[in-house]
Amino acid sequence: VTVEGEPITDAEITTIWDMTVMHHGPFETKFTNAGGGRYTAFFDLFLVGPWGLELEIATPSYDDIESVSLIIYVWPE
Repeated sequence: VTVEGEPITDAEITTIWDMTVMHHGPFETKFTNAGGGRYTAFFDLFLVGPWGLELEIATPSYDDIESVSLIIYVWPE
């Protein structure tokens, strides 16, 4: 959201993702703008274990590109 509390509707979000212990990548995925400040992406995390995601978020409204790091741990059913 913006400083004013409004959703950011013009972002471009890209992520590079890879399994952190076996390096089955890296893969790149671009998020799709779903409207109203929501964005979606599909990831095929095909093995159990930790996956690292490095997101880059850019908007025409701001000069800086924001980076966010995530770890997702896939666990068997």
